[in-house]
Amino acid sequence: RGGGGGGSIAIRVDTRAASSGKLRADGGSSFRGYGGSGGRVALVCSTPPVGNPAAEVLISAVGGASNASTAVPGSHGAAGTVYRTCTSVQPMLVVMCASSTLGCAPSLVRLPASLTTLKALCLAPGAALVVGTTNTNSNGTAAWSTLGVASLSLSSATILYVLPRTVLALGVATVTPNSNAASSALLPVSTGIKWRLPDGAVLQLDSAPLTFQIAAGKVQLDTGAALVGGEAADLTLVNAVVCAPAGAMLHLRGLTTLSYASLIVAASAPANLVFGTVRVENSSAVTVDGGNGINTTVAVASLTLASGSELDLAAGTRLAVAGTMSLEATARVNVNGMVAVMAGAFAMESTAVIHGAGTGFGAGDGPGGGNPPGGGAAHGGCPSDVPLCGAI
Repeated sequence: RGGGGGGSIAIRVDTRAASSGKLRADGGSSFRGYGGSGGRVALVCSTPPVGNPAAEVLISAVGGASNASTAVPGSHGAAGTVYRTCTSVQPMLVVMCASSTLGCAPSLVRLPASLTTLKALCLAPGAALVVGTTNTNSNGTAAWSTLGVASLSLSSATILYVLPRTVLALGVATVTPNSNAASSALLPVSTGIKWRLPDGAVLQLDSAPLTFQIAAGKVQLDTGAALVGGEAADLTLVNAVVCAPAGAMLHLRGLTTLSYASLIVAASAPANLVFGTVRVENSSAVTVDGGNGINTTVAVASLTLASGSELDLAAGTRLAVAGTMSLEATARVNVNGMVAVMAGAFAMESTAVIHGAGTGFGAGDGPGGGNPPGGGAAHGGCPSDVPLCGAI
């Protein structure tokens, strides 16, 4: 009772002159059930065109509509795909959906090789795309695959699933999760998480020059996931929350800027958290958790806490700043137990605060502490086997 699938159209030519017309592989609509999936359309030219002649041809591969009386989110047919090289931007993959309000069921694209590249990947409003691999090594073991995308466009109410053993390598990209959008693993998504990388998935941001923005949403890296950026990768978080638990990896060697945003990290390996230049501004906060009881090491090239921003360091944190660590006016660092902060240079304005009051050993506890119940703690959480602790 559902709609039929859209089928496929493949056109391969040496060159294509200016043309008009329509290419359609739309899914069938249904008056009693769900819509049929959109089809696949490929328009491939061997010789790159001059200008954009394909703009004169209407290409459509949307999923079919469902019965209005039973329509629910995802009931429209899965988004179809359009692959084009006969454009000024080539090659380009467009994922199409008939309904931006209800959205479409996910469409699957299997990567055929260890490296697949696109000039542009565009998800129309309501579309959902699953990117993954079935490739194997010569010895039969599972292989990783990479999808390289120079330009990624995710409209509102879109979903991009990155499966395990898949690297999504981005050039210029803007991702805006919102109340109807997600970019995530093909896993149940916890309440409030709008963008997710599963165990074994990698989001790589190392094409130069690169500007990558995550805005107005929550990003969750699962244990074993990685967000990686080269020295030319600039990442900006605006009104966003990024969570990286113990076992996740953040390697962002370019410029990372937080604006009205939160970054919550915890690592179980010393090399898991590596940053280049980090600027925290506009009431943003960085929280370094304990990594499930394991000490956390964060390596940063340089760190600036602008006015009104905060840095929360859990007990056991080692913060290594190779260059300058700067605390501007009203910036605040909360020290929750014994931490180690090392910096090549340190600058602190008069109204900045480093706060560690009451966060050391409790009464009657710690090396040299008095006998309970009335004895106070000694050394403020500084153990006697650390040089200079006995002199504090």
